[in-house]
Amino acid sequence: MSAMRATLVREVRRTLFGARVWSIGAAIALLSGVPLLASAGSVAAQANLGPAISIAAWCARVASALIGAASVASERRHGTWDLILAAPGSPSSVLWAKGIAMLVVASILSLGLPLQALIEAMSGSVDLAAAVSGSISLVLVGAPGGAVGLLAGALARAGLAAAARARGRGGLGA
Repeated sequence: MSAMRATLVREVRRTLFGARVWSIGAAIALLSGVPLLASAGSVAAQANLGPAISIAAWCARVASALIGAASVASERRHGTWDLILAAPGSPSSVLWAKGIAMLVVASILSLGLPLQALIEAMSGSVDLAAAVSGSISLVLVGAPGGAVGLLAGALARAGLAAAARARGRGGLGA
């Protein structure tokens, strides 16, 4: 099995069976449900999902960036980062696998919006196009946010290692 495939399988399993992403997804669903609760008593003909999508998008962007950065930190904490980089294949394939796993993370973080749309549809009418496009936009916002966090974590890790090596050789004002 290639390093990319092994990393992808491990990251997806960690995401699906770990509590961190699901608890953050539940928190995002609660936060983005506040505008729907505030407008629940109104006699509007159609539920407005705009504020819920905006809140969820900001939360998903920040949360996925933090989860992406934590992915590299957890590899370092468990001592597997150097093993992954030493495995056959390129380090970029490992980062690509972790980036693809961010799609799964972003999908979990955006699950609250379709559920809210279903609940709102029971009491009133919901624009299905807004719910579907909002869910897709949350995934499209969250995945790059996770990838940026992942790359920031990897670059910070590489930068610290390079600084330590330079310091050991007498660089950086040793």
